[in-house]
Amino acid sequence: MARSDAHDGDVVVAGGGHNGVTAAAYLVRAGRRVVVLERRHVVGGAAVTEELFPGFKYSVASYVVSLLRPEIIRDLELQRHGLEILPLESTFTPLPDGDYLMRWADHDLTRREIARHSPHDAEAYDEFGQLMLQMARAVKPILGMVPPDPGSLHPRELLRLGSLGRHMRNLGEKNLYALVKLLTMSAYDYLSRWFESEDAKLVLGFFAGGGGANSSLKTPGSAYMLARGIVRDGNTPAGPAGFMKGGMSTISEAIRRSGEAYGMEVHTGVPVERILVDDGRAVGIRLAGGEEICSKIVVANATARTVFTKLIEPSLLPEDFNRDIRNIRCESTVFRVNLVLKSLPDAPVFAQAAREDGVLSQMTIAPSVAYMERAHRIAQEGEIAAEPFLIVKVPSTVDPTLAPP
Repeated sequence: MARSDAHDGDVVVAGGGHNGVTAAAYLVRAGRRVVVLERRHVVGGAAVTEELFPGFKYSVASYVVSLLRPEIIRDLELQRHGLEILPLESTFTPLPDGDYLMRWADHDLTRREIARHSPHDAEAYDEFGQLMLQMARAVKPILGMVPPDPGSLHPRELLRLGSLGRHMRNLGEKNLYALVKLLTMSAYDYLSRWFESEDAKLVLGFFAGGGGANSSLKTPGSAYMLARGIVRDGNTPAGPAGFMKGGMSTISEAIRRSGEAYGMEVHTGVPVERILVDDGRAVGIRLAGGEEICSKIVVANATARTVFTKLIEPSLLPEDFNRDIRNIRCESTVFRVNLVLKSLPDAPVFAQAAREDGVLSQMTIAPSVAYMERAHRIAQEGEIAAEPFLIVKVPSTVDPTLAPP
């Protein structure tokens, strides 16, 4: 691309990850002229599908649709542009005694499964489920708020602060205290308030320690992960969380098509080298080949550390700000392996569960909470555990487009 002033007064989005194209699609619908620049040959960032082996398509990074906001699905009309979610009905966890515990998307099925192991915990699951629904209703409005600056006296910030305060007050004292506990306690301690069985705590809390965040079931604050899936409203036309038909690129491409229908431009194979700054304002970008594009607004679809240490010259920023950016921690505990298999995983407990409960498209493998905690401690020391906990997904069991018969 040659130097172009055609975009003066428009928006340039540096990076075509799914967040970048989402922002671009909203901006172009709001009447802006928007250009998206992506260094790879495909948009989507972490939400991409690639053919790693001939005939086999993989969602190579993110692997399920679980936190895509229903508002985005509706606003961008993603179903018109190819979005189709295949529900993830259950998660299978084998137990050390040769039995297993299934967690279903259906509350009553999960309750029945827990009852096989502990009648007490099955009763507690009803109360726990009701509280999680209340906590989801408390959290959902906050996700759509612009966080207020509590140190600012600007009327806009005071209005935002007042709106947040009213929301918290309207929760009522009981739910407010429950929300504080959810946001501060560990998942293990939170679950222990209801459940006696260690197996129930393991299965219900698995993704608080095994969901990719650098935390464990016993890390303070990890209890929020228990409600995270419920916060994503499944009562929309898009349905509940699940596998994306055609792999995760289908989400990114649906967002791209939604924006392009309103005039959004997307250019792939275009690496952004620098965000141009003039008098404290971003005024455009410079590409790796030296070409420059001017713009009133620059949206950077990259981590804060990448933006402020690589795309913007650090000398333009206050040193205390640079120090804070350098100290952002964003480690994950996930190591990903993509496989081609001749058949489904084979073990007696798998066959038993498949006979009784159907297809096993997602499995979590960890014999105990203590096992997960040991693996997490080793990860904290920068090592890979010899005995890791596993999330095994077989999306081709529900989406035959991903692999040959």
